[in-house]
Amino acid sequence: MKKTLLAAVLAVAMIGLTACGSKTEEAAPAADEAVVEETPAADEAPVAEEAAPADETVATEEVATDDAAVAAEVNEFATKIVAAVDAKDIEALSELVTYPTYVAIGDGMEVASKEDFVAIGADALFTDELVASVDAADLSALEATGAGYILGGEKPDIIFGYGEDNTLGITGINY
Repeated sequence: MKKTLLAAVLAVAMIGLTACGSKTEEAAPAADEAVVEETPAADEAPVAEEAAPADETVATEEVATDDAAVAAEVNEFATKIVAAVDAKDIEALSELVTYPTYVAIGDGMEVASKEDFVAIGADALFTDELVASVDAADLSALEATGAGYILGGEKPDIIFGYGEDNTLGITGINY
């Protein structure tokens, strides 16, 4: 009795795990049938696997579309950063920052507000090295890292990424 009950529980668990990844309605009845008929999970697995390729195709198309949209948004945002840096326009750059942000001038500092960012001063912020590094960046090759997108060849660079509100913003400037 215990072995039969254990086998039934294991079959249900295996089918449940297989069905969790599937969004088809066919997978749920298969789990119920397995409990009633005590069929092995292997008998039901092909049903879930047969449905998966169609789901994967749809998901792949959505990811490709999303990737293209994200790449366009990232490229547009990076272009705004480059324009602000080239113009040495601290006001324009401050509008692109997510606060608080890190600026590695001196010992480094966390900047809490737009006013504090502007108070740093354009001369201190827009060094020749930062301008040259940002200008040298290949905007078409920006890739997400753990820190975000890195705009610049070597340091100095500007880091930006998506915030909690799902909008892009500068999160750090490194020298």
